[in-house]
Amino acid sequence: MKSTSTHSSTSAPRLKGEYTITLHTRFAQALFLGDWKRKRMGLLQFAEQLKQIYQSNSLNEAATQIQLAAINHELEAAERQLQTWRHHYEQLLQRHPNIQLGLVKNDEPTIFPLRLGTPEAFKGAYLIAAVDNLVRILLTLENVGLLLVTTRNTLYVSITDIVKKIFTDAYKI
Repeated sequence: MKSTSTHSSTSAPRLKGEYTITLHTRFAQALFLGDWKRKRMGLLQFAEQLKQIYQSNSLNEAATQIQLAAINHELEAAERQLQTWRHHYEQLLQRHPNIQLGLVKNDEPTIFPLRLGTPEAFKGAYLIAAVDNLVRILLTLENVGLLLVTTRNTLYVSITDIVKKIFTDAYKI
């Protein structure tokens, strides 16, 4: 039987993945998109900067490797901080065992394609997804009277500071 494949036996077909992120909150969507005109770093700008670093020759330089390691460390630390907050505020959701509190959700969440190109950028996407989940918890708690608006706003500032620091650090490389 004769093969009808157009691929040569020495090269495998190129594999591609399709990745998306679903975001319910405008807060997380803003951190994802950023704003090129206002120079607000978002995940898309972070990913683009990292892609340029990976495509340049500077990837072999020790200083670049040290800076990428620092970004990875910051991403991991931010993820741990978000997990700590999430755990704390999830406990408040379960404060009254006879009342089940589902998280607020967007009936039409925004689904963004993830064309990020680097491991660090994908870690940034995981971070944005964790932010979206935490914000939904905070909004739920606020809606049912278990969290003050001022506390939520303080957390929003802290979350924004953490994420934006990581995203802007990519420009220091």
